[in-house]
Amino acid sequence: MIWIYGGSFNPPTKAHFNIINSVKNKFPKDQVYIIPVGDQYKKKDLEPFKHRVNMLLEMDKNYNILKYEKEIYEGTYHTLLKVKKDFKCKVGFIIGSDLLINIPEWIEYKKLCDQFPVIIIKRPKYDIIPEEHLRIFKNYKVINLNLEISSKKIRNNMKNLSNNLHPNVLKYIKKNLLYEVKNV
Repeated sequence: MIWIYGGSFNPPTKAHFNIINSVKNKFPKDQVYIIPVGDQYKKKDLEPFKHRVNMLLEMDKNYNILKYEKEIYEGTYHTLLKVKKDFKCKVGFIIGSDLLINIPEWIEYKKLCDQFPVIIIKRPKYDIIPEEHLRIFKNYKVINLNLEISSKKIRNNMKNLSNNLHPNVLKYIKKNLLYEVKNV
């Protein structure tokens, strides 16, 4: 089984690191692959794809990173279909509980929820997952990590939140002057 962990990783945080390791520890026979969104993904303050991939590798050189969305974003469902076809095995995906409310806005979300298992990572302030959000999934598992780290908060306040970054990621950010860290 391959678990796909997609996201912007803008920047990758200690929470991302803990999520990946928690899934690996909970399902040791499975693999975790990371798929960062490409530069065309419409997200404010998105650093270039190459930097986000490099920061992930700074956290762990052994991460399995797929570049399926580097050029074209067709939605999680289509990405998972490609992974399933290429690797010829079962595929599932990992999301934070904060994203559950937005699942109905995802491309082909009904097919996604019917055809692919999901690991839901509980997040603070989203620790109670409403039953109606879970009902849309045919197969789900919940991991309670309650990690209160946000990439957005880090981007907005690099001086005070840099302790939520892996030291190698912080060095990379400073070296490449990402997220306007010139004064950090």
